[in-house]
Amino acid sequence: AKVLETGEPVRLENALNDPSYRAKESVQDLRLTSILCVPILVNEKIAALVHLESDRRGHFKQQHVDLLLSLLEIAGSTLAALQATEGVIRERDELRQSKIRAQEELEESRATLAREWSFGRFVGRSNVVRDLEESLHKTAETDFPVLLTGETGTGKSILARVLHHAGPRSKKAFVTVFCPSLEKGMVETELFGHKRGAFTGAVADRVGKVQVAEKGTLFLDEIGELPPEIQPKLLRLLQEKTFERIGDPNERPADVRVIAA
Repeated sequence: AKVLETGEPVRLENALNDPSYRAKESVQDLRLTSILCVPILVNEKIAALVHLESDRRGHFKQQHVDLLLSLLEIAGSTLAALQATEGVIRERDELRQSKIRAQEELEESRATLAREWSFGRFVGRSNVVRDLEESLHKTAETDFPVLLTGETGTGKSILARVLHHAGPRSKKAFVTVFCPSLEKGMVETELFGHKRGAFTGAVADRVGKVQVAEKGTLFLDEIGELPPEIQPKLLRLLQEKTFERIGDPNERPADVRVIAA
């Protein structure tokens, strides 16, 4: 108890004559005289005790205390290192489990989206609806650009999402650009991005929607509202699968499916 209270070693030359120990059963039954108790410290806290006993009076000397302290200091450092390693392993396992849970939640979300934007959203038995579903099935399996036509409010944006979630890029991003909302003079930046210093106010690199949609789908809603000067760059994106950021002469590859309406 004294060692636990003080954290200091205790050495007794004759426990039978010590008022604090002579009444203890082990001392009386074994006729112990010499006792040495030294703590093992781990991160300045007592982790264990080493207790030595002998029936020979004065058996343990100060040199024994010093030697044991040196050995137990090494043991304490080893235990501390093991605890730290266990902590790292535990954190790694927790991080791995968190990653697994996050991946499962992501897959569940993707499955929910796929169900939400599946062909089952279309209700109807007319020949027009059946023909539409058949066309969507065939088109979704390809990777070609798609142009959806029709009056405003006929569901072109829904068709675009259905094509994305039913196709091979369903696990990647679906990025919508509502073309009429793009500011004049900023269309190219919004679509393709720019390099820092490309023009006044370009204080940092900017990623365009084409890069954001990498390996996924880029939906250009109301594409007819884009200015004519952007058409050659879009044509290059569709035909050559490349683009350039403003202020950057280097071509960049673009792995993206374009759907326009």
